Amino acid sequence: MDLIGFEENKTQLSNFFKNEKLHHANLILGKKGIGKASFIKQLCKDFLGCKSDIHPDLKIISCLEDKKEIIIEQIRDVIEFSYQTPASSPNKFVIIDSACELNKNSSNALLKLLEEPLPSNYFFLITHNFNKIIPTIRSRCNIVKIEELNSQQFNQILQNHQMTFSKEQSLFLEMICDNSPAIAIEHAHDFIKLYQLFIQSILDKKINEELLKKISEKNYNFYVIEKIINVFLSRFIKNYHQLLDNFFFAELESFELLKPNLSFDQAISIFDDICKKTPLISSHYIDKKLLLINILNTICYEKI
Repeated sequence: MDLIGFEENKTQLSNFFKNEKLHHANLILGKKGIGKASFIKQLCKDFLGCKSDIHPDLKIISCLEDKKEIIIEQIRDVIEFSYQTPASSPNKFVIIDSACELNKNSSNALLKLLEEPLPSNYFFLITHNFNKIIPTIRSRCNIVKIEELNSQQFNQILQNHQMTFSKEQSLFLEMICDNSPAIAIEHAHDFIKLYQLFIQSILDKKINEELLKKISEKNYNFYVIEKIINVFLSRFIKNYHQLLDNFFFAELESFELLKPNLSFDQAISIFDDICKKTPLISSHYIDKKLLLINILNTICYEKI
């Protein structure tokens, strides 16, 4: 991903390193998908004077393909790496992406290393969820907060990936992707198309066939439709209190259609219920098409 929006952080950390004031452990905190890992990898390569992620004095740790957590064996590798004499640089760098994925055992193993750091070692723990890092690790780290991208930066990254959108579509993507260009790059076209089809289904009181076909595809990532449903309902609820500054596509028309049969309290109840149901898709293999039909039935209060 293009390194846009990290200028202030880069200047600060580079000055600390140059003046030998860089903390031995740095917790890099920011929204998911804004390029934190790419930024830190490039920074460490600059410190080492290399261009490749593969360097004898650089170790990058992330979840193994067949695991959901960073396991203790990986941290043991880090410990061994840390105690080795630097190969070609005065310093060694360890990047953990993401520290949210450390389990209890790997966290405790890492903690012991952070408690007695070697002067030549620098650790960068990348996270988008501060609360998932155990307090004892947090207390031993310098917190480096990465600010959110602004609208111009968000759209510049998409343009650099040959992705261009109308003004309405761009604003919609900023909102539904939480200003995360990584999420937009992966899902932008589905978000735009399926959100409109979802709204059209409500207006027609009949699930759009193209929408059904899409979510019925084998191995389709339900994250997109789950996000669409949650965003639509949260915006419908905000509209009750006139908290929306603008509307996307045919949102307002669909909100007005739903209002006579859907009170604010009912909308809150449905939203809470759907938030509980949709995660069951991946964990219990519930039929996606059936769940969407049930959700639309619930929203519209009519048989589809």
